[in-house]
Amino acid sequence: MSLSENKIRPPKLIELAEKCVKQDLKIFKNKKFIKINCPTCNSKKFKIYLTKNKFQFQKCNNCSMVFQNPRPSPETLELYYKNATSLALWDKIFKKTKRERKEKIFKPRVELIFDILKKYKIKKCKKLVEVGSGYGWLLEVAKEMKLSDELITIEPFPLYANACRKISGVKVIELTIEEQMKKTTKLNADLLVNFEVMSLLSEPKSFLKYCYDGLRKDGIFIGSSVNSNGLDVSLLREKGDSFAPNFLNLFNPKSISKLMKLSGFKKVEVITPGLMDVDIMINKIKSKKISDTDFPFFKLISDSSLDFRQDFQQLIQKHKMSSHMVFFGQK
Repeated sequence: MSLSENKIRPPKLIELAEKCVKQDLKIFKNKKFIKINCPTCNSKKFKIYLTKNKFQFQKCNNCSMVFQNPRPSPETLELYYKNATSLALWDKIFKKTKRERKEKIFKPRVELIFDILKKYKIKKCKKLVEVGSGYGWLLEVAKEMKLSDELITIEPFPLYANACRKISGVKVIELTIEEQMKKTTKLNADLLVNFEVMSLLSEPKSFLKYCYDGLRKDGIFIGSSVNSNGLDVSLLREKGDSFAPNFLNLFNPKSISKLMKLSGFKKVEVITPGLMDVDIMINKIKSKKISDTDFPFFKLISDSSLDFRQDFQQLIQKHKMSSHMVFFGQK
């Protein structure tokens, strides 16, 4: 299946959102920033990877994880999420592209979940818990495709929690997973999923441990995030789109595997099933956001045949070089 970047990220709205980011950066002026060790392995040995919009990213010498350091305090990030006009525009982008996203992102995602469960020889999922469901589109598709008997979302944001309440048969817990797991009621999920959130978390290690605790014995966790080893991410660096103020953690296959094993997971696997890497490279050249003299490789891809682009995208997936990374393991 092909996935067009422009179909899920309308260029005019994206351009407007990018302009708003410059204004939103004022939210961080004179606010508290925190110095940290590597979020994966706690190493104190790292070096500057890049600086974008005055935000500094380090690369760990031990596990190669890329992370924002120093980073905004959780309170500052909460202020950003509540007031950023660029994020409000992204909300508009999501709603405008709902049909395309459900068909080209969420349906294949549920099909991938079925494949992963089969890999662990789990024939029946009785309880699915999604942490951070947004508008609940994955749960909608999961219900349509009969993925699980029971569907639960843990969604702390009222806007999204209310949207999920409109989906018949979905139980909504309007808390963070940390708050839920501190209660006496256990989740005992057969399957716990969390997509595209790990990159945004101040404490990814504790978050992953809470996910582990929310599973029954032999339960499965599936997550996804940006892959810092992804071809377009690693080549574009500060000209890429994955280093916005709220992107704190850029894992890679090595670092996320390590973090999952430290959290207690066994039989950990990482895949990069992304579909848009080649499309992203081509669009960067076509939109003139990058120079073809600075990025001749991107120009080469842009001028190539459709067959070559498709073959190259498959090669990127196979060798864990897509910027979209999925990781999973068993309790």
